Amino acid sequence: MTLNRYAKRRDANHNEIVAALRQAGCDVEDEDISICDALAGRAGQTFMLEFKLPGYTDSDLKPRQKRLRSTWRGHYAIVSTIEEALRAVGL
Repeated sequence: MTLNRYAKRRDANHNEIVAALRQAGCDVEDEDISICDALAGRAGQTFMLEFKLPGYTDSDLKPRQKRLRSTWRGHYAIVSTIEEALRAVGL
């Protein structure tokens, strides 16, 4: 049996946030991505999104997620609701 090195647990809100982004007209890639939960494309821009359940705290973030949040010069957002995700992509 071969394990997918990208396999990871998805938060319960993952699918609904992805569906809402697509409904709003974004392209969303959420398979085989190791750096974040999803890449969303809109208006010629790419947005890196990390999904967390509502009420998450810094202690719920992995060291890599904390590092990206504080040092990444491109777009990276940690979102826990549809509204936060839409805001993160400029909608």
